[in-house]
Amino acid sequence: TLEEGLAAARADAPDLIILDVRMPGRSGLEGLPDLRREFPDAAVIVVTAYHDRETSQRASQGGALACLSKPLDINELEAALAGAERNQPLGHGDETDRSS
Repeated sequence: TLEEGLAAARADAPDLIILDVRMPGRSGLEGLPDLRREFPDAAVIVVTAYHDRETSQRASQGGALACLSKPLDINELEAALAGAERNQPLGHGDETDRSS
């Protein structure tokens, strides 16, 4: 759950958070503002099996560096991780939208 993830993050102060959108209880997008507030220096990569333009926009507006579709494409994940290392956003647009 999001609450379990927040508790684990508080104990570890991560540099990188990979956040799923759909979880029991609160969604990852609902919890993204909490994560950004508590861990402003952590890079956040959002992953979802239900990728659409709205999800990408909400992730981007919430401060995520990338929003990736599941199953994860290794090249997209590597690009997102490289961007996280440089703290540079990856595009959130159609290039990662495989929902159609």
